Amino acid sequence: MTARGVRTVLAGLLALGFAAAATAQEAVGEQPGVAPSVVPAGEIGARAEALTARLEEAQARRPTQALERMAAQLEELQPDLASAAERVETLLAGPVTPLEVEAQASSGEALDARFEALQAEIGAEADALDTRLAEIAEQGELWQRTRTEARRSQAPEAVLRRVDQALAALAAAKKQVGADLASATALQDQVREARRSLRPALERVAAAQEELAGGLLTRQHDPVWRSIPAAGALVALPGELVARLSGVWAELVPQARARRDALIVQGVVLLVLAWFFGSVRAARERQQPEQAGAASDALRHPWAASFLLAVLLMPVLQLEGVRSFQLLVTPLALAAWFRVLAGMLAPALRGPLIGLAVLGLLELARFVMAGVPVADRGLLGLDLAVGLAGVVWLRRPERLQHVPWQAARGPWLRLLGGWMRLVAAAFAVGLGAVLLGYTALADRIALLTIWGTVIGAAWAAIVRIGEAVVEHVVEEGGLGRLRMIRSSRPAFLRVVRRGLRGLGVLAWVYATLTTAGLWTPARSALGAVLSASLGYGPVSISLGGVIAFFLTLWLSWLLARFTSFALDQEVFARVRTPPGAAFALSTFTRYAILVIGFVVAVGALGFSLDRVTLLLSAVGVGVGFGLQNVVNNFVSGVILLFERPIRVGDRVQLDDLFGIVSTIGIRA
Repeated sequence: MTARGVRTVLAGLLALGFAAAATAQEAVGEQPGVAPSVVPAGEIGARAEALTARLEEAQARRPTQALERMAAQLEELQPDLASAAERVETLLAGPVTPLEVEAQASSGEALDARFEALQAEIGAEADALDTRLAEIAEQGELWQRTRTEARRSQAPEAVLRRVDQALAALAAAKKQVGADLASATALQDQVREARRSLRPALERVAAAQEELAGGLLTRQHDPVWRSIPAAGALVALPGELVARLSGVWAELVPQARARRDALIVQGVVLLVLAWFFGSVRAARERQQPEQAGAASDALRHPWAASFLLAVLLMPVLQLEGVRSFQLLVTPLALAAWFRVLAGMLAPALRGPLIGLAVLGLLELARFVMAGVPVADRGLLGLDLAVGLAGVVWLRRPERLQHVPWQAARGPWLRLLGGWMRLVAAAFAVGLGAVLLGYTALADRIALLTIWGTVIGAAWAAIVRIGEAVVEHVVEEGGLGRLRMIRSSRPAFLRVVRRGLRGLGVLAWVYATLTTAGLWTPARSALGAVLSASLGYGPVSISLGGVIAFFLTLWLSWLLARFTSFALDQEVFARVRTPPGAAFALSTFTRYAILVIGFVVAVGALGFSLDRVTLLLSAVGVGVGFGLQNVVNNFVSGVILLFERPIRVGDRVQLDDLFGIVSTIGIRA
């Protein structure tokens, strides 16, 4: 290239550089974030009208109603705050049980979470108002400079009036937004003060939990042979029991009046469930009279089943923390529990149910007599001794003759057998702890074993009720009309049963640990294990992230299969599509869900999306070098699915080989 050509090229590059710089400068001047120093004189009228319109729109969108709603929510939470403090004071004034402490801790955490959510909502509104106030101040400075410049340049009076009108509108808007911001800030301070007043109660409950946990390995009493109660203490027990029951009744009436609305809701739910379960049972008997007892055995007593389910509403309606309600509902729930389970099991197995119900009533009596050492320790030892004898008697080989052979070979009986072995060992340890004086440890063991067994049987009944309801809905409800349900009804019911039983197991674990007062430490320990990370440099992986990764992949795979199946059965079977189009859409939908699920799973593992992009770039380089054939096949499959030169069902001949296309994969 000659020197003249070089100069020409350099001159062209220089001209392009100046043009690019001018364009960039013009673009910067047009950016909305870069405001001019003053409003041009020719634009004052239009800009003032636009400003007035924006301010009027902002005035229409004032957060007055939102702030009033938040203030009303705070007023609604104030009685709950006072009630929580009162319940904590009453709880810690006397002997405490792990169940009461755990219930109070859960209730306090839920109340604190509600305050926290309200505080976050008010904070977001206050931040928006603060941003709006800064924008108004910026606009005020702009129009103030415009006014000064207009006076300096001796602009017409009409222009000056428009500028003054804009400044007056900005001043009024600033005053309104400032007042709203002050209201939001004051409301936020009130919520913060409410949370601060709740914190001592939460700390006292946490201290009570730590005290209960620390006392498990501490001896509370002398061994039994050194602490034989006096005859007078035993004679006074009936009078103490009557006095405490009278106190419970005296507490029940005002508590029922205070929670009348919640009790009405629970009564309505009970009536609706009883009507629904009765209609389900009647429909099953009409449809299959010869199998009615086997198909809906959990619904043999609809009122008992409905009461058992209605008891689950007590935590939702905040009734579980009331001691009088617990003492009233527990024996009724045990009666309903026995009625439902007696309809599910063989008559020969009703004896263990009666024994378990008796243990529950003894635990209830111990709950009433809490704080009386003689009664508490005696009932605790009786519970554990009777429970140990019952488990040993129940595990005799001849008792297995009453179990159907299908159930004997199933996983649930093996789970029950493992639980019984664990319970037998726990009963023995607990009985020894009572004799040696470690009553706190024995109390926790009794709660875990006795109520764990009762709750497990209750959830087994609830799961069976759910299965019967689902079977009824599939057979006579709207689900039975779906093509995908009709074509694979046994598979659908099998998946539903597995899901319900899995949820039942999780609910049983949660309820058992909560009853024993072990849910909070178990949750903390599990959180610590799952959050423990292992990594190098900026990359760290935790056990929880790994579990979330594989769980997300599994759920994505299930969702992809279900979506593809639903499209094939419900959409493409009813809509006329070109040959092969349905298969192509179903295939691409499935792979799209899998790809999205993989990206979400990688994010759950702890990797950010920019690192995922780098990883995919590296994988792309590897693909370009080593997986060219796979990529070629993938692209070929995409072309076949979209252009459909060959469709499913076509006859194909390759030399002397004949065949029919049955499926086209993505890696064709």
